[in-house]
Amino acid sequence: MTPWIITEIQATKKMSQNRDEKNLKNIISELEKTEDFQSIAVANEMRKCPR
Repeated sequence: MTPWIITEIQATKKMSQNRDEKNLKNIISELEKTEDFQSIAVANEMRKCPR
């Protein structure tokens, strides 16, 4: 079976949209602690979202 290859991501800025600032910072921190490059990439994108 051939593995899937992601070639494009389309998204809107809704990452943790209804969270307060403290909760959002905690989510980002926990994602970074995983040391998984994809989780860290998500944390970096979450940081860019306007609050």
